[in-house]
Amino acid sequence: MSKKAQRLESKKRKAVAFLQLVQDKEKTKDTTCCTPDKQARTEEVSNHGNKSAEMDEETRARIRAVREWKKASMERPKLYLTLDDLDDDGVRPPLFVQDLQHLILFGLEGNITSFKPRWCKLLRCTKVSGVVVVVLNDVGQSDYEAYKDSFSHLDALFDMCISLTSPSQYGSTVDQEMFNLPVSISELLRRNVPLKNAKEISYGATPQYIQKLITINHKIAELPDEDVFPRTHLLLSSSQMSAEKYPLPLESQSDKLKDFVFTCDKYEEVTASSPMFAVDCEMCKTSEKTSELTWVSLVNEDLEVLYETLVKPYTRITNYLTRYSGVSEKMLSTITTRLEDVQRHIQKILPPDAILCGQSLNADLMALRMFHPYVIDTSVIYNLTGLSNVKPSLRKLSSIFLGKLIQDGQSGHNPSEDAIATMELVKLKLRQGLHYGDVRMGNINFPQQVSRQPDQQDASEGCGTTAKTAAVEDESNGCQNTSEKSNQISETVNRESEKTVTTKSAVPSDSHHTKSIPDIPHMIEKRKNFFEHLGYNFNNSFFEKLKKCNKKAAMIDCAEVLERYKVIDETLQRVETSSDKTSKSEAKECVKSKEFVWTQLHAYNRLLESNTNITDEDRMSCLKKLDRRMSKILRAVSPNSVCVVVMTGRTDGNTVNNAMGFVRIKI
Repeated sequence: MSKKAQRLESKKRKAVAFLQLVQDKEKTKDTTCCTPDKQARTEEVSNHGNKSAEMDEETRARIRAVREWKKASMERPKLYLTLDDLDDDGVRPPLFVQDLQHLILFGLEGNITSFKPRWCKLLRCTKVSGVVVVVLNDVGQSDYEAYKDSFSHLDALFDMCISLTSPSQYGSTVDQEMFNLPVSISELLRRNVPLKNAKEISYGATPQYIQKLITINHKIAELPDEDVFPRTHLLLSSSQMSAEKYPLPLESQSDKLKDFVFTCDKYEEVTASSPMFAVDCEMCKTSEKTSELTWVSLVNEDLEVLYETLVKPYTRITNYLTRYSGVSEKMLSTITTRLEDVQRHIQKILPPDAILCGQSLNADLMALRMFHPYVIDTSVIYNLTGLSNVKPSLRKLSSIFLGKLIQDGQSGHNPSEDAIATMELVKLKLRQGLHYGDVRMGNINFPQQVSRQPDQQDASEGCGTTAKTAAVEDESNGCQNTSEKSNQISETVNRESEKTVTTKSAVPSDSHHTKSIPDIPHMIEKRKNFFEHLGYNFNNSFFEKLKKCNKKAAMIDCAEVLERYKVIDETLQRVETSSDKTSKSEAKECVKSKEFVWTQLHAYNRLLESNTNITDEDRMSCLKKLDRRMSKILRAVSPNSVCVVVMTGRTDGNTVNNAMGFVRIKI
C-alpha cells in the first residue's frame, strides 16, 4: 500500500471514531432526566419564540420602512455648514455674496464647476433639481434681529444662516456680485487663448470668441517690454484676499483692524504698467502675545531698496525670534523709529496704483497694520504640489527658479534679500507666462539648476544699497556687529529718504496718519475707493455658465436691475415688474419650469426712501409682508431645490448693516 493510501485510511478511521463519540454523547443526553428548573426554562424559551414569530411581520414592516427612508434620503441632496473649519485662532474670516454664488454654481453645475463653497458642504449635488434666490433689498442683519417676530415664516423654513459682508460697504450690489464671476486661467488655456500674446487679449483687439467670454475691467495700457502678459492677471481678488486672510477694510473686521491705515488716500485703477514694489517684514513676539514689526524693507522693480529700517514696538518684547528675524535686543536698543513712522514713509513712496508683492504678504500687511488693494503673492502664483493650501517657502522658490540660496545663514533673515528675491520671482513669471511654476496649469518642467555655485554673483549685489548685504549676528553668538548693523541701516534709511522718489504719489496729509478712527461716512468712502477697482481682470457671465450646462434661468426684478443684463441672450427670461406682488406671482410660475430663478423684493427699500419718519410698526408691517411673499414663492418650489434668501444689508449715515444669507434644501 502506498503512503498516500495509508494516510487516507488513517483519516477514515479517525473520522469513524469521532462520529462514534458524538453518537454516544447524544444517547447519554437523551437518557438523562431534566430537572424542573430546566423544563421551566425550556418552556419560557419556547413561548418567547412563539411571540417573536407573531411580531415578525410587524418588525419586518418597520425594517422595510427604515430601508425605504434611507434609500429615499440617498436620492436627495444634503447641505450642512462647515464654518468652524474657517476659524483661525477663533477669528472667522468675512463671507461675501460670492460665497453664496459658489454654492449656487455647485448646485447647478455639479462636480464640474470650478467654484466650490468653502463655508458649507453640498452632498449629492447631482440630485439638485434647481436653485431659487429671493433677495430682500435693503433688509439687513440688524432689522432681522430687531424685528424677529416679523420673520415667522423665514425662521420656520430655514435653520441655516450666515452673516455676509454687505456689498454696499464698497459701492456694489448683490446682483453685481452674484452674476459676475472670474474666468479661470485654466479655462482660458482650454480655449487656446494665446496668453503669451496677452496684449491682443487685454487691450482692444480682442477676438470675437473671447469678447463673448470676458469683460475688460481695467484701463488700456501697454505691456512693459519684458512682460508677456499683464501683471494685473496676478492680482488677488477680494475673495482670494479674504481666503488668504489679508486685512480688508470691512465693518465685520473693524474691531480687530481699528488701528489699520490705508497705504494711500485715494487709489487709482491698476493697469499693466502700474509700478510694482516688494515688501518684506521681520517680526518679534511681544507681551501682548502678538507679532509686531521690527524690521522692514521696500524694493522697487529695479531691485533697489527704497526704504529699510529697524522698528521698535511700543509693547515689551518677549521673544526677538533672532534665529528667523535677524533682530536682537542690542540692535533695537538705540532705535527710535516707530510703526507710524514706517507707515508715513510707505505712504509717501507708494503711488495710487502701486502693486505690492510679497511672500505670504498678508502677514507683512498685518505687521505694518495697513490696507492695500492691489497685491501679488508669490506663495499663491507659484504652486509646486497642486494643492492650494500647501504654500512653497520663499527659500525653496528662490532655490528652484532663481538658482539662489537665501536665508542660509545662522544670523536670521534679511528683509531686503527676501524682498529682492520676491520681486525677481514675480518678474520671472511675467517673462515666462501665467502657467510658469504652477503645476495646477500643467507646468511641471521646473529649472534644473536648484542651487548657485560658490563663485556665482548674487543677483542682489550692486543694487545701490549696502545695508542689505550686511550680516546680522545672532544674540546667542555675542551680537558682535549689531551696533554697526543698526547704524548702517539708519544711514541707509536717511540716505534713501533724501532721494527724490520718481512716483506719481502725493504726500498724504498729516491727519491721515493719526491713530484716531475716522468717522463712518469717511470710512465708507475709503472702503468704496479700496474695492471699486479691486475686481477680476476678466469677468464671465453667470448666465453664460448656466447656458453651457443647459439650465434655463429667469430673472424677475425692476427695470433698473434688468437693464444691467439686457445683453444676455434668449436663454435668460427677463421679467420686468414694478411691485413685489407681481414679482411673487411671476416667481411662483417660473419655478415650475426653470432651474434657476432670481427675484428681488423692494418694498422695504421703497419704505426707507419714501419717508424719514418711519415708525417701528411701519417696519414690522413691511417686513411681515415680505416674509409672507417669500414663503409663498418657496412653497411653489419643486423638491430637492436649493432655496436661498439674501438680505442685502445697507449703509446709511453712520450705520453699516450687514447682509445675511439663509439656505436650505426643500424636501
